[in-house]
Amino acid sequence: MQQSWSNTTIIRLFNLYKNTNKIIINVGSRIAEDGITLTPENYHLLEYQIYKKALKTLSYDLHNLQCTATIKYIWFGYVGTDAILKKYPDLKNYITLDDAASQILGLINV
Repeated sequence: MQQSWSNTTIIRLFNLYKNTNKIIINVGSRIAEDGITLTPENYHLLEYQIYKKALKTLSYDLHNLQCTATIKYIWFGYVGTDAILKKYPDLKNYITLDDAASQILGLINV
């Protein structure tokens, strides 16, 4: 699974904006939370899990650095995108795109 943003890219963005009043918001996943262990039928998610755990760690590490930029991290379980709902038609436990966007936008005003 190839990610659209690598941690190297996030570090470059941090270095670009660390002395500004910008807010950098990284969106993680429930799969990166403590206690989430992949079962054999989910081993195909291992690379995704590793990437999201690295993103979470990087986000918290950058947040703790002394700079004027603000680094925030938020995570969700499933978000009800068309692709997810098509892949999992019986999925019941998800948040809507509007809810996800509202939560992300809410971080700007905190």
